[in-house]
Amino acid sequence: MDIAKLVDDYLVKNVENRVTEPHGVSCSGLDKCNRKIIYGLLRAIPSVPDPKFLKVLENGNAVHKRIQGYLRGMGILEGNFICQDCGAITKGISITHCSECKSFYLNYEETSIMKNGLSGRPDAIINKDGERYIGEIKSTKDRYFYSSPPWHYLYGRQIQAYMLMTGIKKAFLIYENKDNQAWKIIPIEYNPKEIKSIQLKIDTLRDYIKRKILPIRIPQNCKYCNYKTICDSNKTFEDIQKETKITFEEFNKNI
Repeated sequence: MDIAKLVDDYLVKNVENRVTEPHGVSCSGLDKCNRKIIYGLLRAIPSVPDPKFLKVLENGNAVHKRIQGYLRGMGILEGNFICQDCGAITKGISITHCSECKSFYLNYEETSIMKNGLSGRPDAIINKDGERYIGEIKSTKDRYFYSSPPWHYLYGRQIQAYMLMTGIKKAFLIYENKDNQAWKIIPIEYNPKEIKSIQLKIDTLRDYIKRKILPIRIPQNCKYCNYKTICDSNKTFEDIQKETKITFEEFNKNI
């Protein structure tokens, strides 16, 4: 029995069976090329990522859950808590028991938000003595952790988008070293100039949709893009729309 291949097949199958829900422009994908974003809005089917990459994503999710557990235990994690026994959702700060059946078995769920043409799930809403912050959790290898890349630039736009959707104007980027669990905490303040840039990008994407055209390709972004096969096929906006059967009513609702 090849257990490694069985696990890889399982991961790929899970991705292939995932149902794509209607959504706006992903906050985490704002810096992607406009063509890729339009493919996502059209709900075009991307190629399945390599199983190795899927495992990396799972490791990142595990880091998120662990840090969310710290915040929950400290009594400062705000959001939805789902009962494992009855399925009821209780909203609040570090909820300890279900509001319906009083069970203590609750799972924290990142809150999905769709507003202003954007969609996303902040890793954490931190509520300390009534003051609210967005917490965005990232992790990287040791060699990158101790270098000095512009962390604010890499992830700041995503956090600004969360601020635009939630109205929360303070945030922390919680950055963890995968090798030794060292942390960097980077405070991020509301940036009106960046917010205006995000809104301009949304308006640009709306214009492409209104005119039923795909944005130009940016070749330097193509190598690892999971929409490369579709992009190479030279299908038009309307070709893809016919395949996915998405309506303009849905577009207007999402973006």
